[in-house]
Amino acid sequence: MKRFITLSMAVAAALSFAACDNDQTTGLEDSLLEKRSGPPGNSRYLTVMTRNLYVGGDVDPILEAAGAGRLDLIPGLVDQAFATMMLTNYPARAGAIADEIMEADPDLIGLQEVSVIQAGELEVDFLEILQMQLQARGLNYYVAGSVLNIEASVPSGLGVWVTLKDYDVVLARQDIDTYNAVGRNFATRYPPFVLGEQQLDILRGFVAVDAVVDGRTYRFVSTHPESGSGFGAQIRQGQIAELVDYLSDETLPVIIVGDLNTDGYTREPGYEIFMDAGYKDAWVRFAGKTQPGFTSGHDADLQNETATPFYHRIDLILASRLGWARVDIVGDDPSDRFPVEANGTAYWLWPSDHAGVVGQLHVPAQFRAEDY
Repeated sequence: MKRFITLSMAVAAALSFAACDNDQTTGLEDSLLEKRSGPPGNSRYLTVMTRNLYVGGDVDPILEAAGAGRLDLIPGLVDQAFATMMLTNYPARAGAIADEIMEADPDLIGLQEVSVIQAGELEVDFLEILQMQLQARGLNYYVAGSVLNIEASVPSGLGVWVTLKDYDVVLARQDIDTYNAVGRNFATRYPPFVLGEQQLDILRGFVAVDAVVDGRTYRFVSTHPESGSGFGAQIRQGQIAELVDYLSDETLPVIIVGDLNTDGYTREPGYEIFMDAGYKDAWVRFAGKTQPGFTSGHDADLQNETATPFYHRIDLILASRLGWARVDIVGDDPSDRFPVEANGTAYWLWPSDHAGVVGQLHVPAQFRAEDY
């Protein structure tokens, strides 16, 4: 129990930590922005953002142990993940992410790995903390829609059960009207695990809303399909196919954002499902196919000094039609790191294990051949 009390104190103290002021644009993006000052003429555009908040520790070993029936390993693995969550200090990271949002001023935000962690008397609500940080900066974003994915309880080595709830969420700026929110879990999924006397379902899903931006209505979607290779990749492809099929009759312009877990640089099969369905990649429209635009992944403890661990582009902004795009990658430059202190020790963190992606998009009202 002592460990959880310590984390509770760290969470409360971390709310007062401030992230450093950061330049959120890399050198590559600077050079591109010089050439692309804005959409043609007086065309309207919307600004969207995708951000994986990161649960704060590696939970995959816990799921793998459960799937293999190695229940004896789970308490130790839970303790390891929980210790990393303490070090990665979500409340402080939420402040850095709020700074990114303040800089980008997006109309709509798609969030993934929006967690609620409960352990004994402690509860850490990622969304609540992020909204507190936004409000502290004078920003007003409301929850336009959400979907609950994983909900699991596992034992720790201290005899306390730890519960994790995982959500995908859409936030909208206060002046943006939204309606027709839908949250769904994918039918394609891993077979359920048996953990003690409970069944553990590894669910993924999506949340979609209609949003009115500058007089235009869009269908905006945030999603987080399955990760991994092998069987995980097959599941992910099935989930992406489900999403594409669900949106196939949509008459509004569709914007899909998220940690899609399918590499747009190497054009993995899941990514190609989107392309075959006619979706356009905002990064490719902005930077071209030869620029990698990597978005993941930092070390699990978020203390790597550079973004050199980045090796794939899985945080994407896709549109059913797209004329012009400007894209910024945030959280991938050393200037995006910020200092924290715990138990008298200072260290530096990244805001998440992923970078975030901000896109200014011009979406033509009608079909134009040059957009395809």
